[in-house]
Amino acid sequence: MGKDFRKSLQLFVLLFTGNPNDKFIFASTHGNLDVVKKLFLDRRITSDSIDKAIIKASQNGHTKVVKLLLQSDRVDIPMNNNYAILQASQNGHSEIVTLFLDDGHTDPSAWDNKAIREASDNGNSEVVRLLLEDGRADPSAGNNYAIQRASEKGHYKIVKLLLKDGRADPSAGDNYALYWAEKNEHAKVAKLLKDNRVLVQ
Repeated sequence: MGKDFRKSLQLFVLLFTGNPNDKFIFASTHGNLDVVKKLFLDRRITSDSIDKAIIKASQNGHTKVVKLLLQSDRVDIPMNNNYAILQASQNGHSEIVTLFLDDGHTDPSAWDNKAIREASDNGNSEVVRLLLEDGRADPSAGNNYAIQRASEKGHYKIVKLLLKDGRADPSAGDNYALYWAEKNEHAKVAKLLKDNRVLVQ
């Protein structure tokens, strides 16, 4: 069975069977832009389904789907406390994070600044850079969780970004960041941390 045939069959099944809202969410989850476009014109698609769809598309990195959905006034961006940008940040989808930041209706500091905390933890340096440049996310949230986890895991670029930004305190938690950077043998990170704000004992 050829690839084009399978794609056409999937499109047929999605469009002509089942609940339109379920199909819409499924298509958004899997990045099937053609199906999303067709179903988006169906007035039976509820606002709740649109909100779920943009979260799923953000989670899975489907930039074109997110961009399409953001054009609708039926999308409630702060829905579920800005969960969509959190998912995009957590999974390193920087283009989608940019879309949300540019849209202006998203609060990247939601969930106690979890977007920048998770991006730092997971090594998503481009997302961290975007969030820092935007300025609304607080990298010191959660007792400086972002720099602590980035240091512990050896995410050099992220530690450098956080130090340059200046809002995170690398000495927090009794020098947790430096302790774990050295313990895990992240020499370059440890060297970065040994500035005048880290109390080396």
